[in-house]
Amino acid sequence: MKLFEYMASGTPIIASDVPSLREVLSVESAVWVCPDDSEELASMISRIFTDGESGTKYAQSALEEVSNYTWEKRAREVLRRINGRA
Repeated sequence: MKLFEYMASGTPIIASDVPSLREVLSVESAVWVCPDDSEELASMISRIFTDGESGTKYAQSALEEVSNYTWEKRAREVLRRINGRA
């Protein structure tokens, strides 16, 4: 749930490169870092702060992508599957 809140917040996302996050975020909507690499994380945070245009681009993309994850769309998908239209 937090990930969707982050996406809707309009701020850049710096995410650990793990499969569960890759299922939702794209390369356009997040800056990816290796898990447990604190130096890379610090470097990316610095990069986003110094290059505001880049951060804005990531934030805007995440904001657009999160519209695909509404409760209404999820409910429609569940009903579609229940009704056998998989």
